[in-house]
Parts: sequence; structure tokens; C-alpha cells
Amino acid sequence: MTAKGKFIKLTVLPCMIDDQLKFTTVLPSLLEYDQDQDTLPVLQKAVEGYIDHMSWVPELNDRHIDMWINDEGKLENKSPCLIYKNADTGEIIDIVVGNIVISRYNDQGETLSLTDDDVEYVFKWISRLEIVVLGSGNDVRHCCFAYGLKVDRG
Repeated sequence: MTAKGKFIKLTVLPCMIDDQLKFTTVLPSLLEYDQDQDTLPVLQKAVEGYIDHMSWVPELNDRHIDMWINDEGKLENKSPCLIYKNADTGEIIDIVVGNIVISRYNDQGETLSLTDDDVEYVFKWISRLEIVVLGSGNDVRHCCFAYGLKVDRG
């Protein structure tokens, strides 16, 4: 039996009413994969396209935890998943769109399965994120997470 690896996936889910998109929301979940397979296709399938590495979260980086996003998500008009805000001013720095996959890496930069401790830590980290709603009027509403990033002004 092949050992199972673990990633965490933040999936953007469309919510339809009468065949029209009314809002989107983000669902965190555990993503298991066979550890004997290459992780690239697993990541690409999870983010629904080519992958790009994102490393803006110091408390995750300190634990050797990575985030992977769809490299062309903005070009494909994917819905918001995570907003990076200036922790002091609340100003939006960037909006990450589409699904996100969270994994571990080693000192050689290889993508690895999360440990059980990592999974617990990341789910706790997600639970502390702010939840925001984007959109107004008759626009589609997007319910997503927001992370306050300390911006070095020096």
C-alpha cells in the first residue's frame, strides 16, 4: 500500500442560484495524494492550471511551509481566495485568486507532504484569518480570507 501525503487546499466554490453565479466562498480541506507520485501534477490539478510559488506569510515560511497558486489565475478571472492587506493601514496589497495548495518544503527546495503537526498548525492559522466579502450592489459577492501583512517601510 502506498503511503499517503497531505496538502491543505483552499478551494474557491461557486454558489449558483437559477444557473447564475451569486457568490463564491472558500473551503479549506485536506488533500491526500500517493507519496510515490510526482507532486507537480497533484499541485497543477488542485490549482487548475500552471503553478506559481507564493511565500508572503512569514509564520508559514519559518516552518518550511509553502503556498502554491494558479500562475494564470488573474488572467483567467478566477475568483478571490486570499487578500493580502497592510496590517497597519488595511490597504489591499494583492488579491490571490483561484485555489491555493499548502505544502511543506525541505532545504533542497523539494515539495513534501505536510506533517500532522503542520496540518494542525495550518488549520489553526486559517481559523485566525479575517473573513471578508468583496462586491456590492448586484455584483457577485466573494467571501474570502484576508491576511494582514506587516509591511517594512524602511
